[in-house]
Amino acid sequence: MNDLSLLSPETVVHLGRTPVAVRELSWPDALSLFARLADTTALLVTPDGKLKPVADLVRLLAEQGEGHVVWLLARSTTLPAEAIPRLPASAVVRLLEATISLTLNDEVLAAGNVLAGRVRQAFRPKATTLTTPSVRPASS
Repeated sequence: MNDLSLLSPETVVHLGRTPVAVRELSWPDALSLFARLADTTALLVTPDGKLKPVADLVRLLAEQGEGHVVWLLARSTTLPAEAIPRLPASAVVRLLEATISLTLNDEVLAAGNVLAGRVRQAFRPKATTLTTPSVRPASS
């Protein structure tokens, strides 16, 4: 194992007899993935914070899912983008699982949670206590 393989984890998913290399997303691509997920998640929730009806979720997946999946797999696998829409659903799900498990691995999630906690702590309003003197000042 060389240093570069540690910096860019990779696994192989066999689609029939064809091995497809799957690698962790680069940092810029991971940021783009997070932005895409945030945008899509915002579309799944009503203004009062409830999940939209299943029909709306299925429609959104049908309208936007393919573009996101092709984008993600084109950046994380050795497959050309034009081949991805022709894959069977089971192959796409296997590739997605490999990509997500490499990119959002336990180490990344743990570090992300620590980072999020520090950011929350840094921007948490500081509690102030109102001090009341226990003895009244003497009047003159």
